[in-house]
Amino acid sequence: MYKILDINLEWIEKLILEIQKSTFSMINNPPFLFYKNSKGEMRLTINSNLNIEQLGKTFNIINSGIILSQITPECLKIDDFISFQITNPLLWTYPQLRIDCDANKSFSAPWHKDGWILGENLKGIVVWLPVSADGGSLQLLENTNDLECKVIKNNYWGLEADFKDQDLNPYLKNVHVKYGQALVFDENLLHQSFPIREGQLTLQLRYFNLHENNFYRPAVQKITEPVIEFQKLLSE
Repeated sequence: MYKILDINLEWIEKLILEIQKSTFSMINNPPFLFYKNSKGEMRLTINSNLNIEQLGKTFNIINSGIILSQITPECLKIDDFISFQITNPLLWTYPQLRIDCDANKSFSAPWHKDGWILGENLKGIVVWLPVSADGGSLQLLENTNDLECKVIKNNYWGLEADFKDQDLNPYLKNVHVKYGQALVFDENLLHQSFPIREGQLTLQLRYFNLHENNFYRPAVQKITEPVIEFQKLLSE
């Protein structure tokens, strides 16, 4: 399941201002370029000269923000849709900002399902939305029941889908999400990184359905704690 929804931008605009303030010290080679549109609203784009060292520093800075931690489906005015999908939504991972650009293209996410880190028989929802003015893109695979998919270990991402030499083109869909929209999808959607040429800054919110008789928090995705390490602890 996936759906593109229009969102309320009030908190995203607050987030952009927070990012601008938090990265001000990097003014000699800023990771983002900020400007006001014709309505006086602040927007940002990715600096095409961003290098891998700056990327790591920027990632840590922008993912430590207060506004970021406060963004919810209610803020975005999509809570009715989320509640329809999962009746008791509980935050699955911390809200996270992700930068995709030429500097880190070797770390692009491979084909995967977010459900692989969620746990068996749990329902999850991902809210994926662009913060950069040019929007953002993902690649999806649809109607894949007749594809042979093997889940293999990935040393960086933990797990990925291996389709061997199968032709994926009949199942492939490139989805572009505009600024002011959110892509909402469930834990079973196969997807991978497919950033636009200009680079993209995206926000991801993840929720799972709370079952009172079988409660545990499946993954706490801290900046300094890879999900795969946390999953190892859960399995011990």
